[in-house]
Amino acid sequence: MPMPIQLIPPLALIDYRLTVCWSLWWLLALAFIVVCGVRVHKRPEGATLVEMLAVYCIASVLWWFAAGGFELQPTVRIVSASLCAFAIGSLIGLIFSTYSAEKDDVGKVRDIFLGAVSTLTIADLSSSSPKLAGFLTLFTGDDGGMHLKAVIVSCFIVYGVLGFFAVFYMRKTQWNKKFAQGDPDVRKAADEAAPALNERAKVLIQQRTGDEPPASVVSSPDVKRKALRVANAADDANFDPSANPSDIAQSVARAYVAANMPEKAIYVYQSLLAKRYRLDEVVPELAFALESVGRFKDAARVIEANLAQVGDIGNMLLGYYLLWDRTRLKDAITYSAQFLAKNPASGGAIFNSACAYAQLYAKDKKAQDRQHALDWLEKAITLSPDFYRPRAIKWSRSPDDDFYELRNDPQFRLLIGDAQPPNPTPTPTPTKTPMPTLGSPPATPPTL
Repeated sequence: MPMPIQLIPPLALIDYRLTVCWSLWWLLALAFIVVCGVRVHKRPEGATLVEMLAVYCIASVLWWFAAGGFELQPTVRIVSASLCAFAIGSLIGLIFSTYSAEKDDVGKVRDIFLGAVSTLTIADLSSSSPKLAGFLTLFTGDDGGMHLKAVIVSCFIVYGVLGFFAVFYMRKTQWNKKFAQGDPDVRKAADEAAPALNERAKVLIQQRTGDEPPASVVSSPDVKRKALRVANAADDANFDPSANPSDIAQSVARAYVAANMPEKAIYVYQSLLAKRYRLDEVVPELAFALESVGRFKDAARVIEANLAQVGDIGNMLLGYYLLWDRTRLKDAITYSAQFLAKNPASGGAIFNSACAYAQLYAKDKKAQDRQHALDWLEKAITLSPDFYRPRAIKWSRSPDDDFYELRNDPQFRLLIGDAQPPNPTPTPTPTKTPMPTLGSPPATPPTL
């Protein structure tokens, strides 16, 4: 029958009274140093961590020699135990103060691994007295008395606690702040470009809903210059979106889009998507980047997977992206209808409905699909003739275009302002054969 795990070793192993006395002595001494730091520096927070560690080191050297009886061998053993305990405490403090951005990748695996190893080690040592005694013997030696064992255990307690709070304090107050700032050059460029890039992202959304965006915002030289500066800074720093703040990563992704680097933008946006960061903004922007490289179906999949977080704009975008999937034209119509139920004046959703019905008519040749396509197109052109009439003309020229099958339809020609079909069949005109001159051969041989 297996023995139960004993978290407390038997009393015969060490003298707990000596251990408690030494631990209390060390803790009171450390507390005294903290109080002195507050009084000397006259600051509520007392001395800085570096200053306190310097004092601790000096005090520890004196105490180590005193506890070792000013003999070399016991002093070395006490120092070794103290440093080992400090390292273990620092490791535990590192685990408990993980930077938030690390929890999505390596940090999470590291925490699980180190936590499991630490737990198994402690449980294994605590499960039997011989193992714990053997561990203490590493520092006390076979000839170590009860007094030295008590000092060693107290060193483990005090310096383990000191290592934990030293690393925990540094991570929470200093290191994590530096991690949160990311690369300074990228941060500086991103902060300068953020307002312009944010405005550009909003305009792209307006473009999809059918509102004419100001071209100066989308293709402004100033916006592109700032975007290139951010993109170049990110490239120079080998920008890693998982190791940088999410707001900076989003600005970098927007800069890549504005600088015509969509593949890099897609990589950064996918990292933000894995973090579930601002999905109402990241998902549509990722879809735009996928669209720019012709991955319309992938854009639709991303939006459908996060439709609840994207909101109503997701319905409008799906009504657009699913136009590139001939098997899901009815879904495109459904999504556009859902968006129009709340936004009846959206020219983009109206025009997308016309395109979807036109494709259905080209596929099935149903009269009702033809009429729906023309009705929705008429609404779009009525809403903004200068915006949608040229697009209807443009998308009726190639066999793959939405309105190609309607290009000769009289009602379609009327809507686009041209009553003549685009490619009328030319009427052949007879060519006259010149009358032959008397005495000369005919210009062409007579046809039988």
